[in-house]
Amino acid sequence: MIDTGEVTLWCGNWIRQSGKQRILASFNNAAVGTALGHANGVQALDRAKQVIAACGDGGFTMLIGEFMSAVEHKLPVKVVVFNNSVWGLVHVEMEAAGLPAFKGAGFPNMDFAAFARAMPRRGLHRAVPR
Repeated sequence: MIDTGEVTLWCGNWIRQSGKQRILASFNNAAVGTALGHANGVQALDRAKQVIAACGDGGFTMLIGEFMSAVEHKLPVKVVVFNNSVWGLVHVEMEAAGLPAFKGAGFPNMDFAAFARAMPRRGLHRAVPR
């Protein structure tokens, strides 16, 4: 499951499914924060499947309750949060339209790995060099 945002672009460019794997996302709906809810639904249908939710930091933060639902129902969903701390796809779209990048809102992201460990889930943090 892939969220909407820069994470969609990254996953669309770099992840290739094989065999019975599927990539699902809202794509044309541009609904932010849907990946984890979809992942929970698929995982609840078949707990033996490996289900991975690729979430943007904004989408994960908006629907953090979905993560808590996965914990409550003991769903073995794997969650990857792409933490770029910006309105990434919004900036790309604004630049394409010839507009200055939106800088009207900003918030410090939580430590997503620490949050996962507090649930308790396994939480890892990997920094990617820019």
